[in-house]
Amino acid sequence: MKNVCLLFLVCLFNLGCQDFNKFHHVLLYKWSANATNEQKEMFLETFELLPYKIEGMKNVEIATIESSMRDYDLMVHVTFSSRTILEAYQNHPDHQRIVQMADDIILSYSYFQYSTN
Repeated sequence: MKNVCLLFLVCLFNLGCQDFNKFHHVLLYKWSANATNEQKEMFLETFELLPYKIEGMKNVEIATIESSMRDYDLMVHVTFSSRTILEAYQNHPDHQRIVQMADDIILSYSYFQYSTN
């Protein structure tokens, strides 16, 4: 009976931990001086809708940056279930739309990626 209980606890622990295996993509943006509020809203809305369109994209968090060394204005933190999903996202039509919009409204950007286990 002890072995069955131990096996059950190990399985339960593994199921609970599955959500911790994530891949994170963090983008930092500086708005162009000529970016309109309407363009900014469309850009952000496109990001916010991505989890509903891309299976395995878990979350999009958008925040205004209060202070940064390079004067970035905006942080977009995207969480994926795996690096493979991130790679698929790169070619998704809505991501390509974001890239095209950025050409007109983003002065500079940077990004970094990390994973959690």
